[in-house]
Amino acid sequence: MVHKETANKLLGVLRGIFNFAHKYDYITKNPAHMVERYSLEPADKDMLREPVYIPRGVYEAMIHSQAARRHPPIRQVLFLLYHTGMRIGELRRLRWADIDLGNHIIHVTASPQKGGDRDPYMVSRQLRVYMAISKKMAHQTHDSGRWKTERPFEQAPVVCNGNGNKFSYSNLFHRVWRPFLQELAQEKGDVFSI
Repeated sequence: MVHKETANKLLGVLRGIFNFAHKYDYITKNPAHMVERYSLEPADKDMLREPVYIPRGVYEAMIHSQAARRHPPIRQVLFLLYHTGMRIGELRRLRWADIDLGNHIIHVTASPQKGGDRDPYMVSRQLRVYMAISKKMAHQTHDSGRWKTERPFEQAPVVCNGNGNKFSYSNLFHRVWRPFLQELAQEKGDVFSI
């Protein structure tokens, strides 16, 4: 079975090939235009419109777990998502230049599909302290040359892999989030289940 996203990509390739053939009069009509793309919207999209809040006790159990200590990016992701209410895509786009600790603001850039506008988020004292420590540690890592990137530190993503690049959604889920949740379920099985 082929995933819907893969089928859509293949359809795009086929449309391109048939467009070429149509352009040079090898065919009279592009048959791929009659095939509709799969919808990638979740079936329960209407149920997902309401925000989901994690109770403080659950958040604290997650962030203080041994599983979170073994997966450093998870602690940062959990902390930022919980204390700012950002979406995961906004967090992935967040750069150190977007964080203004002096004015207690994080400038969050919306997705390009939503116009890419920048919205300011007010920063709590707890988040300000955490971000100051995180920024200092990230700056030291950047200056040591361990990140395999030539970009200036201010343009580096706040949440990044060991090379200083932002995580793709797939890597963030499969290499960071999923192993964390599996370990968390083993560690605190009575509270968390996958």
